[in-house]
Amino acid sequence: MKIKSLLLGSAAMLLVSTPAFSAERLVDFGLGTCDALGISGLTLESDDNCLAISGGVDFEFIVGDYSGAPSPWVLNSMIGEAISIDGPSVTPGSESSVGWWLQFVATADSDFGAAKAWIKFEDAMVITTGGTVDGVAVDEAAVSIGSETLTLIFGKTGSVFNDGNDTPLNFLGLVNSEMVDAGVGFSTAAPVSTGGTVMQAVMAAGDGITVMLGLEDLQSGTTTLAGGTLVGTLEVDQDWGSANVSFAYDDVFDAAVNNWNMLAGVTLDMEMATLVAALATDSAGYWNALFSASAEFDIFTLAGSSEFTSAGDVGFGGSIGADVSEGVTIYLGARYWDEAGAPIPAAQLAGQIMFDVSDNMTATGEAGVYLDGYLGAGMTVSYVAGVLDWAPGGDFTASIKAEANSNGAYKLTTTAAKEFD
Repeated sequence: MKIKSLLLGSAAMLLVSTPAFSAERLVDFGLGTCDALGISGLTLESDDNCLAISGGVDFEFIVGDYSGAPSPWVLNSMIGEAISIDGPSVTPGSESSVGWWLQFVATADSDFGAAKAWIKFEDAMVITTGGTVDGVAVDEAAVSIGSETLTLIFGKTGSVFNDGNDTPLNFLGLVNSEMVDAGVGFSTAAPVSTGGTVMQAVMAAGDGITVMLGLEDLQSGTTTLAGGTLVGTLEVDQDWGSANVSFAYDDVFDAAVNNWNMLAGVTLDMEMATLVAALATDSAGYWNALFSASAEFDIFTLAGSSEFTSAGDVGFGGSIGADVSEGVTIYLGARYWDEAGAPIPAAQLAGQIMFDVSDNMTATGEAGVYLDGYLGAGMTVSYVAGVLDWAPGGDFTASIKAEANSNGAYKLTTTAAKEFD
């Protein structure tokens, strides 16, 4: 289904289903209800509801010789979690992807604040006997009602579990942090499902304090009942920085093994320095801690980070950045990862330069080396990469990235994206 057809079809259904809709109502579009509710952007409105429409399309095309044997930088025993591109394959290849999303949010005033209903569609791969084809998935479908102090949410949407305030500040980041999506993570021995079908409450307690509670993962199948996950989050956002603590306890409605996850993070913003500390732990007895700090001195920025796990894994990273002239910044950095039980540690050294080509175009060049104990044998792979980012306005972005390494692998990636609201 094309995004244009979906947008036009949804708009048509809206017009047909609206009582007493006539051509005279077209004159009122963009006036009245949306302004009263403080909603701007791409909107349609009736006497009572304001419908906000937003979406986006992402395009990516890759060509090169990059999908053969894994690169040496595979994080020791964690084969498959490659950071650099793979070695050359038998023949060069290419791949492409187009992703999109489309969201409708209808808002009306009520005696208890804003009443909302929203549905978000996105591109989905559908597996058939003939292969895979593009399909359409409903990513979110929910309703909410709320005042300035309390909002209630029901339906299919994301979790209130907050895993923020845990990102390392050095420019290369940390190895384990990169594997768990830039932060601290949990063990595979204590999986907890969040989001999905939910009932949630978000309460503003004043002075930058927010409390969130949720019963999540409530979806059930033809032969399964909803297990349910209890989620609680405390967030604080004040002048000194921000902090969050989240707890999730699964299978509250059935007799299955009850796993739990807990994550806490804090960011302290001082005049010349920033500090980050985070801890994740779970019912399997696993924990993952991260500490990071950065400080600014005139044109220089120094940053250091460290990570530890209960399994005995240790990682460090550091960088120095310098604004050498207007629009030109240079970074030098390194990171180190010693995985418990691995033959030898892994490390990366890199240098990067970023400069403004024009008001809407930025170029980035990077060169470095990976040092790793791949399958027990110490190996070294050097690499170079260059990226040209273009943001001409109108919420349109595009980039071209070229990269190659001493294994003989090379890769050229072209992206383009546009969002609207």
